[in-house]
Amino acid sequence: MDVDSTRTRRSHRMTAGRLVGRLRWTWPQQPRARRRVTWLAVLLALSAGGSATAQGGAGGRRVALVVGNDAYQAQGVLSNAVNDARAVASALGDVGFAVMRVENADRARLTSALSDFAGSLRDDDVALFYFAGHGVQVDQENYLMPTDYAGQTASALRFDAVSASDVQEMLSPARVAMLVFDACRNNPYRGVRGGTGLAPMEARGTLIAYAAGAGEVAADSAPGLSNGLFTSKFVEALRAPGLTASALFMQVRREVVSASNEEQWPAVYNDLLSDFVFRPGPTSAVGPSGGTAPATAPVIAAALQQETVFWQSIQGSTDPADFEAYLDRFANGTFSRIAANRLAVLRGAVDRPQPSADPPRRGSADGEVFRDCPSCPEMVVIPAGEFWMGSPATEDGREVVEGPQRGVRMERFALGRYEVTFDEYDRFALATGRVRLGDRGWGRGRRPVIHVSLGDARAYAAWLSEETGFRYRLPSEAEWEYAARAGTETTYSWGNAIGRNQANCSDCGSRWDSDKTAPVGSFAANAWGLHDMHGNVSEWVGDCWHDSYRDAPSDGRVWTIGGACGRRVSRGGSWAFIPRALRAASRLPFSLGTRNGVVGFRVAGTLD
Repeated sequence: MDVDSTRTRRSHRMTAGRLVGRLRWTWPQQPRARRRVTWLAVLLALSAGGSATAQGGAGGRRVALVVGNDAYQAQGVLSNAVNDARAVASALGDVGFAVMRVENADRARLTSALSDFAGSLRDDDVALFYFAGHGVQVDQENYLMPTDYAGQTASALRFDAVSASDVQEMLSPARVAMLVFDACRNNPYRGVRGGTGLAPMEARGTLIAYAAGAGEVAADSAPGLSNGLFTSKFVEALRAPGLTASALFMQVRREVVSASNEEQWPAVYNDLLSDFVFRPGPTSAVGPSGGTAPATAPVIAAALQQETVFWQSIQGSTDPADFEAYLDRFANGTFSRIAANRLAVLRGAVDRPQPSADPPRRGSADGEVFRDCPSCPEMVVIPAGEFWMGSPATEDGREVVEGPQRGVRMERFALGRYEVTFDEYDRFALATGRVRLGDRGWGRGRRPVIHVSLGDARAYAAWLSEETGFRYRLPSEAEWEYAARAGTETTYSWGNAIGRNQANCSDCGSRWDSDKTAPVGSFAANAWGLHDMHGNVSEWVGDCWHDSYRDAPSDGRVWTIGGACGRRVSRGGSWAFIPRALRAASRLPFSLGTRNGVVGFRVAGTLD
C-alpha cells in the first residue's frame, strides 16, 4: 500500500474514533431482539462482502447509510425527511445496495450508525451516504443536525452536531464515495448565526450533491409529490438503466430546475476518480431536442456536450438567425429559455433603458435624487466626510470581525435609493438573454431581486454603465457602512435598539418578519434618504472577505488586496436574520457563486 493510501486510512480511523463510544445502534420502531438481529445481519453482509446483488463492480460491494430526521425536539419539525429517506433506501435496495436506514436519530444514534458504517468500509466498495433533515452552515462549515440538538451558539455545533466534512472523511476508504444532502433548509436555530442553506464543499475524490444550490434553501415538500422535489427526481433517476453517477446527478439537477420553474438549483460537486453505473444496461434518454432514442450514458453526455458547444459558439451573437437555429435544433435544451429571451431582444421586443435626450446634470448637490434613464435605479448623492467604521467593543452583539474601529475619509459618490428590484433586474435579464431569477412565489415588481450572485450583480452594473454612459458598480464596504450610518454613530441609523416596524428581519415587528422580502421603500428612509439599509435583503459589496480591519484602506475604496477573495462581503442583514445581524457594523461572508433568498444588492455610482 502506498504512503498516501496509508495516510487516508489513518485519517479515516481517527475521524471514526471521535464518533465511537456513544450509544449502541438501535433500529427504530422494531422490538429489541429483532433490532439486534436485523442490524447484525446487515453488518455481517457488509463484512462478508454482501450478496451478489450488493456488488459494486470491480469486486466491490454497494453499501449505503440513509438517514431521515423529522422529529426535532427543540424546533423546526419537518414533515417529509423520513418519507424521503424511506424512498431513497428502497430505491437503492432495488439497484443492489445493502442499506442501513436510520430514522429520527439523536446524536448518539447518528454517531453510532456512522461509526459502524465507516468501520465496515473497504477500499473496493461503492459507498453512499444520504441525509434528509436540518443542516446548518457556520464559517463555511456544514453541520448535520441530530433530533436532540438544542444548542443556540455556533460553538455548540462543534460538539453536539455532526460535521459534514467528518462524514466525507469517513467515507474516504471506499473506491467510490457519494454524499447526498437534502438538508438545504431554513436554519431554525436563531441563536446559531450562519449563512442560509449549506456552504460549498471541496469534493476531494468524492461526489457531493445538495438538494439546492450552495447557500440556497430547498422546500421540505412539493405539490403533488409524496416526497421532496429533489428526492423524487433522485428516486426516479435511480430506476433508469445505464446512468453513471455523474450523469445521474446531472439529470436530477436538470429535472429539479425545470420542475421548480428555476426556483431550485441543486448543486453537484464531482471529483470522482472512477465513475459508477447504478443500474447497468441501455437507457432511453430524452435528448436535447426532446426525442427519445436508445442510448448509453456516454451517448447522453455526448449529446449534452454538442448542445453546450453549439450554445457557446452563438451566445455572443447579434444575429437572430443563430438563436432561431439553436431553438430549431434544441427546442427543449438547457439554454432554450435564454435563447428565446435573446431572440426577443434582437427582434426589438424589449424596452431597453433609454438615456434622456438631454442628460441631466447628475450629482450637483448632496442629497440629490436622480435617474440616468427612465427605467434606471433612483440614485442619491452621498456627501463627502469622515466616519468611524466598525463597532466599539461595548456594542451589544459585536463580532470580532467588526474591528478594530478606524477612521475613514470618504469622497462624494452616488448610491441606490433602494435595493435593486425585480422590475429593474428583469429588464437587464431580458436584454442580455439571462434566465429570470426565481422569486419563491413572493412576487416580483418592486420587491428586491433575490437568488442573485456577486457575478450577476456586477453584470447588471456593467450593463447599466454601457446603456447610460455613466459608471455603475457595487459599493465598497466602507461606502456601504458610511451611507447606512448617515452621520450617526448608533447601532442602527435610528438608534441603539431595533424598535418595532423599522425594518424587515426575524424579530423586527413588521408584517414580513421571518417570512419573505418586503417591497422596497416599505420602511422610513435614513437621514440621507436611503431605504432598507437595515434588513429586507443582505447586500453584496465589492470587497474581499477579511477577518478584521487591520491594514484596511482609509479612503473608502474597495479592499481586494489579501484576504479570502473566494468569499465576498454582504451587509445589512435580511428578512430571515436576527436583529443584531442588521447592525450598521455587522458583516457576513458569502462565496462568489452564492444565490439564495436572503442576498440582493444595490448599485453605487461614480460622480464626475
